[in-house]
Amino acid sequence: MSTYTLGLSGTHDAALDASAWGGGIFEGHDAAAVLLRDGEIVAAIEEERLNRIKHTNRFPREAIRACLDLAGITLRDVARIGWYYASGHDDEKFFRLAVTRNEPALSARELLSTRLEEVSGIPAQELAPSLSFVNHHTCHLLSAALPAPFAGACLTVSIDGFGGSSSGLIAAFDGARMEVLRQIPVPLSLGHYYEAGCRMIGYRYFDEYKFMGLAPYGDAAVYRETVAGTFALLPDGQFMLKLPDLQERRALWQKLRRPRGAPFTQDHMDWAAAYQGALEQIVLHMLRHFQEKTGLRRLALAGGVAHNCTLNGVIARSGLFDEVFVQPAAHDAGAAFGAALACQLELDAATPRRQLTHLYHGKPLDERATIEAELEAWRPFVEHSVPADIFDTTADLLARGAVVGWCQGRSEFGPRSLGNRSILADPRPPENKDRINAMVKKREGFRPFAPSVVEERAREYFEWPASPVSLPFMIFVVGVRPEKRKELGAITHVDGTARVQTVSREQNERYWRLLSSFGEKTGTPMLLNTSFNNHAEPIVDSVFDAITCFLTTDLEYLVLGDVLVKKRPLAPGDLGPLTLSVVPSASVEAHTVAGQTQHRLVRTFDAGHDLKPRALSAATYAVLLAATGTHTVTQLLGPMATAQRDAVLKELYDLWGDRVIELAPLAGRRAKA
Repeated sequence: MSTYTLGLSGTHDAALDASAWGGGIFEGHDAAAVLLRDGEIVAAIEEERLNRIKHTNRFPREAIRACLDLAGITLRDVARIGWYYASGHDDEKFFRLAVTRNEPALSARELLSTRLEEVSGIPAQELAPSLSFVNHHTCHLLSAALPAPFAGACLTVSIDGFGGSSSGLIAAFDGARMEVLRQIPVPLSLGHYYEAGCRMIGYRYFDEYKFMGLAPYGDAAVYRETVAGTFALLPDGQFMLKLPDLQERRALWQKLRRPRGAPFTQDHMDWAAAYQGALEQIVLHMLRHFQEKTGLRRLALAGGVAHNCTLNGVIARSGLFDEVFVQPAAHDAGAAFGAALACQLELDAATPRRQLTHLYHGKPLDERATIEAELEAWRPFVEHSVPADIFDTTADLLARGAVVGWCQGRSEFGPRSLGNRSILADPRPPENKDRINAMVKKREGFRPFAPSVVEERAREYFEWPASPVSLPFMIFVVGVRPEKRKELGAITHVDGTARVQTVSREQNERYWRLLSSFGEKTGTPMLLNTSFNNHAEPIVDSVFDAITCFLTTDLEYLVLGDVLVKKRPLAPGDLGPLTLSVVPSASVEAHTVAGQTQHRLVRTFDAGHDLKPRALSAATYAVLLAATGTHTVTQLLGPMATAQRDAVLKELYDLWGDRVIELAPLAGRRAKA
């Protein structure tokens, strides 16, 4: 009989959940659910894909339901449920919050079992005994060490902002048991250290990957001495983080300060280069010590800092290790994976290690008949066909310069689109970078796009580290071979590198077939691959999400399974037949200042977005106040004057693009509900 374990991340306090962040980032981020059967992933889903709030920390209720549905079981069939924090940590936190609110002090076990009762209908007292609370960094370590593609002992390392009482953990893993070698205290948090560097140039939490992308444009030597004053390397792999005196910090802030949204100067680029170099220096210093101390030549890495793909490439090329595995969902969503693994080990310590070969563990795309029915509901806006060979047809479109949204099979777990929820383009023309930024992403032009390449030809184009053998997760930066850089203008970064994904026929046959078909037509067996979303939303998950993104960007084609979708011309005035609602994570309000009433839309979450309230015209405010998803835009506008109607429609179209309102055909909304 199979044994199921479920791992969870997020927050399980109802009051915090209602406000999304509950007063601070310390309440967690990247909520997820991961379901295992006998230690093997059955389903793994981030809550953001379903509630459409980037980096959401809300209790993963929809992700739990989706995982159970995919397995065809209920929560009663789950032997053990793991939470990604130790109970002592959560009990202390919730006691402090209870005192602040003057409420009864409930334990983490009581709170979590109550939330699970809300999801499942199973009484909390029945669920409570099945709960396990796992040290945060132990979750990260297990998520990397157990599914690594190598047998035997390894050094395993977790580094992030903080989790519980520490910001990292280093251990030796012999295949069955962890021997903790060092705990990294919160004051030495490398996640916080890197974030502090980001903030100096106007970035903030969740922007670290942008800072990493900016670094190659800079000269690290310009600020190397300044940044060197912020840390010290000590014996035995130890390090110290230092805060320069106030006068130095003020002077530096005056020089580097960049208002949010302002352009980057060479100073900002040089700062990013120096800071990225400092992170690499500190981490290599630490790893070198523990490699020499243990003699272990294999490394398994997780924690939020492990999403620094440039750092991962440096580690892989360092020669310190023969094999390096970075758990590709290294952030807190991946800690849910580790919590599920911890539960499995509690039940059966002899559970065999199962290699992580792919991340296609999310919800599946609908069947063709359902896809076509939904497209019919959108018929005034799109037309569709079913080509005889979707791979040949799509490859031909891409070879002729089209940019295509590509949705297939089960969605990916983690922060990367790996060919099932992707935007694809020709990797050769350098101008494709600017085209896609203008069409879809609305992001900084310096940020690189990544390539997906058929595995068997990857070494023709990229300088390969000794380990790993394949790179299926887009988690390492490697060099583009000098003779290929001109050919690959759209995916080669300014420093001659790329964040590559290799694709094997075994891992993802449909994506491999598309890459191969493009290669047959062009001689280049790869594509530019970026996540299928716009600037304001998580990666698309459902057919509805994909159509919405398609219609609110300048994407030219959409492929849903075997169905090819084209747009009909769309203008704000065409929105009339669609139903309208405000998304659950936003609200409209009237605000009086100095006797003047201001109308605005307010986001009720912080997902790395600008939280400044959005000003609304009085007419649009009235329309949104009445919008419940049951009336069309035309009905809500009523007998409005033409000029005012046009202005409101334009305002609604922009709000749709920013994902703070939802528009849907009546039939599509019923299917979605």
